[in-house]
Order: sequence, then C-alpha cells, then structure tokens
Amino acid sequence: MLRIYCSGHICDFGDNARDWNLNWSGNALVTFDKNGTQHPVLHAFNEEGTDSPALIDIPEAAIVNIGNAAQSADGSLGACGIAIDTAGHKAGFIYTVSSDRSSSHVIRMSGFYYPRLVAMMPDGSIWVKGWEPRDSAGSLVKEEAPMIRHFDAAGTLIGQFLSQRTVMRVVPRHIATSGLGFLAASPTRVGWIQSYSHPVYFEISQGGTTAQYPGLPMAETGDTLSGLVITDGDDVYAYRLEYVAGESRRKHLYTLDRDLRKWNEVVMPKESPFRDVSVLIGAQGRALVFATTNIGVSQVVTLK
Repeated sequence: MLRIYCSGHICDFGDNARDWNLNWSGNALVTFDKNGTQHPVLHAFNEEGTDSPALIDIPEAAIVNIGNAAQSADGSLGACGIAIDTAGHKAGFIYTVSSDRSSSHVIRMSGFYYPRLVAMMPDGSIWVKGWEPRDSAGSLVKEEAPMIRHFDAAGTLIGQFLSQRTVMRVVPRHIATSGLGFLAASPTRVGWIQSYSHPVYFEISQGGTTAQYPGLPMAETGDTLSGLVITDGDDVYAYRLEYVAGESRRKHLYTLDRDLRKWNEVVMPKESPFRDVSVLIGAQGRALVFATTNIGVSQVVTLK
C-alpha cells in the first residue's frame, strides 16, 4: 500500500496505487488508485494534505486503465488511458473533471489512438502523448499518425505533432509506443522524453514549432530517467538515477541549455531529505518538486 506524506499529513491509498504515479501539477499532488477496474479514482492533494477525489465513470466501459493523470491551474483534473468494454473492444480516452468535481467529460479518441501521458494547460486545454496502430491488434504502426495531440477544453482537436515515422527514426518502436517517459508542460510549451538508455527530448512551443534535442547522458543501460519538468520560467529539468550492480548509487539533476543543445548537471543539496529523493514529480512556479521514499512513506519535498 502506498502512503503519502504531504505537509504534515499522511494519506493511505489502495493496493493498486504506486509511487511512480505521482504527479505534482496545478499546485496539487495528483495520483490514482483502483486502476484496471470499472471505476478508478483520481486523487488531488493540496499543500495542506486535503484530498479532492474524483471517480472515473466512462459509459459502456468494463475496465478502465489510466496511463497518467494531472491537474490544471484552475483545479480541474485530467486523465488519459484505455477503456475496454465487455466484448473486449479497446478505445483511447481523455477524462476531465471540473474543479468542484461536479461535472465530467469524456473525450473519445478517433481510430486506434491510445494516449499514454497527459499534461494540463492553464487555459484548460490538454496535451497527450500516445500512439496509433493500424488496427486493434497493434501489429502495424500507422506511420503518418501524430504521437502528440492537443485538445481544447471542449475536447476539440486543435493541434497534432510528431508523426510516428519521425519519432521512430530516433526512438525504438517499443519505447516510443509505450508509456515509459514523461510529458511536461509550462504555459508556453510542452516537452516529452522517454525513459530508457538513449532518450531524445522533443519540445513543442505555443506557436507549434517543434524542436528535438539530444537526450541525457545515461551512464548505464540500467539507469533510469525518473522525471521531467518545465518550470513557469520555461527552464527544463530532468532527473536520472544511476544504478551500479542493480542498486541506485547516484542521483543526477540536469537542466537543458537550448542554445547550446546540451544538458548541464545541477548540484543537488546534500542535506536530508534530498539524499533520499527518487522521483522528480513536477514544478510549482520555478521550484522543483520531488518525492522521497523513507520507510514506505513517499514524502513531497521542494527545491527552490
């Protein structure tokens, strides 16, 4: 069972909750449990530790698998994933809930597009990263299909970027089509990076310009990318755990220099609780927010 410590409060989750589902967005700690059931539950804890949950209810769905969830600056929640009916038919979806949790909206994806990662913008629009095969079996990739899509608050598609053909020239298919990675957003841009040994960072500006940058220097194939954020100042940070003989030995925080197209390492504080941080889960303004695990409790800490 996952336990979260946030501003003096300890909160218990169901057995389906996992600490890698944590996302700090919209000034709240967002996670979910009961995933893979008919009605998963989204949770959003404010800085005082008060939860504002939302039950997901998708008509005709027998199983709902959430890939990712986030909160907007206005307090509305968004989640994406795959819904499966009693006949076994799959469909991608985005699910949004109003800030007062009184209303919800299901945005059904066209074709076989399956969103894996979600980011909420201050204007209520929604970014998702997913993939689209040519059929339900998923054996053939629809190469011309865009992987990253932008929807307005009403669910209308207003932008689509990065064809699967373009991405798979530099990222292996099994990584590009998975949910292994991070989608981060600021008011002016969105970025996506994969969690594997040779990640590539893609960024899309508010005007629709797409840029591609080299990935982080990963020392070993077993190293793990465990977070990506874009602050309100548009600074990009990524966090890497270095493994030696299967054990985490060092933690590396990087920031992107867009002009020089390189990642520069940032010195982390040596004092506790930063010695134990395991995941970079978001940003609040220009501050970075981490989760640190200590005796089974995930604690939220902030690096100004």
